[in-house]
Amino acid sequence: MRPAAVGRDAVKLPPRSSGMRLAALGCCALVLAQCNSLSGIAEDLERSFTVEPGTMRPGDSLQAVLTISNPTLRSASLTGQYSCPAFLYTFRGDTEVELEGTKFDCPAAFTRFRIEALDTLRVRYRLVARVRTPGSSDPYTPAPVGTYRLKADLNMSLPDLEVVFTVEAPTASR
Repeated sequence: MRPAAVGRDAVKLPPRSSGMRLAALGCCALVLAQCNSLSGIAEDLERSFTVEPGTMRPGDSLQAVLTISNPTLRSASLTGQYSCPAFLYTFRGDTEVELEGTKFDCPAAFTRFRIEALDTLRVRYRLVARVRTPGSSDPYTPAPVGTYRLKADLNMSLPDLEVVFTVEAPTASR
């Protein structure tokens, strides 16, 4: 299940650059005076980002799971500039690659993500170990053997998260 399922009027946005992110944060601060306060409860939120399985073969399916838990007795509200909680970026070494399933529609819209007391926000991303050049319309090809970093660029005032996974060579069948 991909986050932010959208209707036929969805706008496909290009991936955000760090400059776009800074501009959006500045705009957010001007419009709302404050996007989100990190004082108090937001500091208590427990965050994790995992890939299952951590080792796979080229073309295998995998799942990334973003989890933000609220262990407090108060609800927490986090505000973002887009309608999904995170954008996903993949790197092989220092080179960005587009992992199949990491690009999805996420319209720009100030969105509040509310996590009730003792509750959890969990988003599952279904991915495939196939890659292509970011922004390309070329078909995906099996991911080359190697180590990859998957980054969850959180769409709210929380630090981003990263997880490492490995694509290993297929074993010879007998």
